[in-house]
Amino acid sequence: MLTIPCETARSAVLAFCFSCVLLGCGGSSVTPSGAGGQVASHGGNVMALPRDGGLVELVFQPIDAKAKGAKAKGKVVAFFTALDGAGPPPTSPRDVAFTDENGKRYSLTASSAEASGPMRFESPEVTLPSATELNGRLTGTVGAETFDLVNRPR
Repeated sequence: MLTIPCETARSAVLAFCFSCVLLGCGGSSVTPSGAGGQVASHGGNVMALPRDGGLVELVFQPIDAKAKGAKAKGKVVAFFTALDGAGPPPTSPRDVAFTDENGKRYSLTASSAEASGPMRFESPEVTLPSATELNGRLTGTVGAETFDLVNRPR
């Protein structure tokens, strides 16, 4: 009898869900991004929330699209979806915050979202060390579960 370890099965399910999220958010291809997870259609890393709470994509959106490199101004944005990528997560996230690699904490608040799309949380305008590397921690609560996700794109 063939047995499949639980972690292997979970990894396979999450990989399938990542592809579903991408198809639901523009259909771009999945590109490995090292320790930070998978890159999704908004250009951020996709990470799983605890206890099947959904997925979150974390991205930095510059105020000036041409801004690159050090001292970029923009917003830290988190897109929350259900595991199947077919809409918002089953429970609304709350107390969402991003702490950058220097220890500065930014609260993210819910912004406009489509009923059938991901929930969007964003920071006020911030200046980060780099627009290309959003290194830090995303924290918050989904249902009764808190999450603390490390984001390292490279």
